[in-house]
Amino acid sequence: MNPSFTPLTLSMHTSPSDPAPTPCVSPNDSWLHRPNPPYAQWGWGSPTRSWGEYDSADGECTDSPPSSPSSSDCHSPLNDGTDHSFYQNYADALQEKLAEVRRELETVKATAAEAESLRAQLAEKASENAYLQGAIASTKTKYERHMTDQVEKCKAHYTMHYGRVVAQLQEQLRTGNTSN
Repeated sequence: MNPSFTPLTLSMHTSPSDPAPTPCVSPNDSWLHRPNPPYAQWGWGSPTRSWGEYDSADGECTDSPPSSPSSSDCHSPLNDGTDHSFYQNYADALQEKLAEVRRELETVKATAAEAESLRAQLAEKASENAYLQGAIASTKTKYERHMTDQVEKCKAHYTMHYGRVVAQLQEQLRTGNTSN
């Protein structure tokens, strides 16, 4: 039980120990966050009830507070008329907030799914990129080896060819035969 709880009966009867009724605040006056919501007068810190649950069908209490003489004296705060609009507005605001939070949750879930999909694509592209880098390095090595071989072949060919030409020229010079 709440230590600051003052036992009250939840009936239409008032006693000198009952707190003054909370005035009904319009939605334009921040009714959702008003300083002393009606449920605070019953000793609860939140709208969740620990006793005195009301049946919405017939307005009867399913349990009575310890100080209440009988559950027949109970009534639903929604039936007394003073805070009906507050509760209706409060319930509507909670429903709107719940719908907003659900929409945000769906957006977050969709974003998370998209992020996971993008992570998978990134991993796939990274793997493909690594393969392509390996293929490029391998091709570069093969190309360099091929070009080195071609240069060596060309050197050998031209060395042999020009070697023969030089040898022929030297032979012609020795023999004195310069007509060719």
